[in-house]
Amino acid sequence: MKKSIFIIIIILFLIILFKIIISYTPENKTIFNENIKSSNPYIYDDFSEYNNYSEIIEAPLEDLSRWRDKGTITAWLNVKDFKKINSVNLILEDVNGKDVVLKGMKNINISRDENKIKSDDVFPDYYFNCPNQSLNKWEDFMIINGNNLIFWEWNQSLNIDMSKIISVREENGLNLIDIVIHDGLCKEENSLNGEWYTPNGLPQYGVWWIKKDKLIMKNVEIEQYPSNGDHVRILSEKTTPKNFILRTRFKVINLKPDYTELLPAYLRTLFNFESTRKNTFIRIAWDFDNIYDPGHDQTILYNSLEYNYFGLQRVYPKVRYFEQEYEPDINYKPAKMKVRLKNNQEYEINVFVKNQLAIAEIYEITFYGLKKIGSVEYKFEKERPEKSYPFSIETTGNVNVELDLMEVRKI
Repeated sequence: MKKSIFIIIIILFLIILFKIIISYTPENKTIFNENIKSSNPYIYDDFSEYNNYSEIIEAPLEDLSRWRDKGTITAWLNVKDFKKINSVNLILEDVNGKDVVLKGMKNINISRDENKIKSDDVFPDYYFNCPNQSLNKWEDFMIINGNNLIFWEWNQSLNIDMSKIISVREENGLNLIDIVIHDGLCKEENSLNGEWYTPNGLPQYGVWWIKKDKLIMKNVEIEQYPSNGDHVRILSEKTTPKNFILRTRFKVINLKPDYTELLPAYLRTLFNFESTRKNTFIRIAWDFDNIYDPGHDQTILYNSLEYNYFGLQRVYPKVRYFEQEYEPDINYKPAKMKVRLKNNQEYEINVFVKNQLAIAEIYEITFYGLKKIGSVEYKFEKERPEKSYPFSIETTGNVNVELDLMEVRKI
């Protein structure tokens, strides 16, 4: 009897193991690896070569001598009442007790509703140290209730020992998080040595830095910058080929649970319950118009973390900057499917693009290998642009990612 039970247990174990094995995709069977025709990557970046261009400020004693004569420090500040803040200044102190104060932007204590997009109102503009680009302005800077991106720049020698900094603090004792020093926030000078950059080289599209050979991407709240906020986006220096395969690996971090999804849709509408993941996306895009209308002209593979969809879409302007059209219609089911991403889970996305056809797959990266959790395909009717534009990687809303790999090959 005991022997029979043991045999049954072994058989059940083998069945479960077999199911686990066949549910995983061998790496050489992914759409990326099955379509490799060129031995040389068009783009290959594992983000391990950029450690010198930024540094997280967290240790008691920091050597910041690389940025003695020029640099930028970014941080985030959580504000409960913006009316109590005049400005946010940063103090750097060296081992000899000598310090220097980096002046922050002045805060205007009026209603944030007075910030009108593309109008000359009382909110101050800030011009970044980016002399080689035509757009270098944060228009209508303001501090809001909630999370704020704060920054300080200098382009002359600081009169302290930058090789032995023992304190980096806000002048009034405000608590800053994710304090990072960068080469700059420009297209040519930034944490990725200009090989990746934000649209128009502006930090209003988010800030990023290297941590243990991973790229950390963090967005600006839309309340702080209404015309371009709620995004962090990097663009490739190289532009999109006509036909290509792409793979990227990343981990989802800072994804808060959304309990409203447990409720029926009619109850959420009836009681006006808002998701904690409102407008939360991870997007991989190509043919991305960087100059004329950034973010409103692109082909995207999207992961909606609010509605748990994985899908393909073309976005293009109907009225530049203000109104967009889409292909396919958002309700066209073959171009999307239900996929639920998890916090602190690593993923790999593969994309195959040949002329108007796009195929994409998403895999969980596990101890056993790659587990495919989604696949979509669509042939676009709208012609792709004749001009070649960059690739884009973007997150929005209440999520950050650790980006581990981006590889593109021509086919």
